[in-house]
This record gives sequence, C-alpha cells and structure tokens, in this order.
Amino acid sequence: MRLGEAMALQWSDVNVLSCEIRVERAFSARKLATPKSRHGRTVDMSSALAETLARLEIDAKPKR
Repeated sequence: MRLGEAMALQWSDVNVLSCEIRVERAFSARKLATPKSRHGRTVDMSSALAETLARLEIDAKPKR
C-alpha cells in the first residue's frame, strides 16, 4: 500500500474479520483522489495488524 493510500484510509475500509483493507482513495498533491491505478483494490493484512486495528477502533469510539 502506498503512503498516500494509507493516509486516506477510513474505518469503513478495514475489515478485521477477513483481514482485508479496501483501498478506494489516496492523498496526492494535498488532495483526496482515486488511487494511482485509478480504481480501488483489496489488500491483505496480517492477523496481528487486524487485531491492533480492532483495538484501536474500539479505543477511538466515544465512551458513553
């Protein structure tokens, strides 16, 4: 995954159950745009990264 793509990720792009990230957008020249390939793609992530992102998502949600 390119740096601009990683910077543009949103929680809805991350699927921790299937260990996949959907790349739909990227930052380029300080603008949000489609990825360099001009279309989205799905990339695999390790189970360790999926666990870490799941914990971060829980921590990021507002406490009630």
